Amino acid sequence: MFDQDNKDYQGRMESQLSELGKKIDELTDEAEHAAENVKHEYYENIDVLRSQKDDIQGKLGELKHSSGKAWEDIRNGMDRSWDEVQGTLKKAASRFQ
Repeated sequence: MFDQDNKDYQGRMESQLSELGKKIDELTDEAEHAAENVKHEYYENIDVLRSQKDDIQGKLGELKHSSGKAWEDIRNGMDRSWDEVQGTLKKAASRFQ
C-alpha cells in the first residue's frame, strides 16, 4: 500500500510540476507583451515561481529515495511548498488580470 501511495503521490506531483512549468511559460509570454510599467512585477513573480518549482523538484528527488518517516516529512514539506506556489499563482492572477 505504501509503495503505491508513494508512486501515486509522486505521479501527481510530477503532473502538477509540469502544469506549473506551463503556467510559468504563459506568464513569461504575457510578461514579454505586457506594458513596461508591469513587466518588472511579472518577472518578479516568475522568478519566485521558478524558485518554488525548483524547491519542489528537489524535494521530489529526495522523496523518490526515502521511505517511512522521512518520506512523510518530505511529503509534508512538499505539500507546504505547493500551497506557497498556489498563493503565488493567485497573487499573480489577481494582479495581472
